[in-house]
Amino acid sequence: MLAARSLGAKGGRIIVREILPNLVPAMVSVAFTGVAVLLVAEGGLAFLGYSIESPFASWGKMVNENRERLDEFWWATIFPALMLFATVLAFNVIGDRFARRFDIREAAETSNRLLKSPVKALQEGGLAQGSKVGATLLELRRTV
Repeated sequence: MLAARSLGAKGGRIIVREILPNLVPAMVSVAFTGVAVLLVAEGGLAFLGYSIESPFASWGKMVNENRERLDEFWWATIFPALMLFATVLAFNVIGDRFARRFDIREAAETSNRLLKSPVKALQEGGLAQGSKVGATLLELRRTV
């Protein structure tokens, strides 16, 4: 940001070109995790009876309504609970993967490792074994 300002960039350009690309992936990751937390909270409140009213469906409400008849209709309780679990798990996994994919610190560490010792990075798995870059680096090492 300091470099962009010293080159004469205006405030709007700095926000759009420098700040937002670093901020949006973190916001999306937190949003996915937040949705998962909200789903669990709504399911818990619905189970306790503090959620939406009757014509609308809720997984927590379905579990609460059918828990007395668990011996007769076990699927009416188990399947809503499993669907709530699967949905929360999916949102958490997507949020975690998104955070890992756009982790700036990890990307910087990888690029620094490649710049310092590309052959060592190749041996550690930093580059794909079948890539042209990896083959070229191994060939250069053999000739040196």
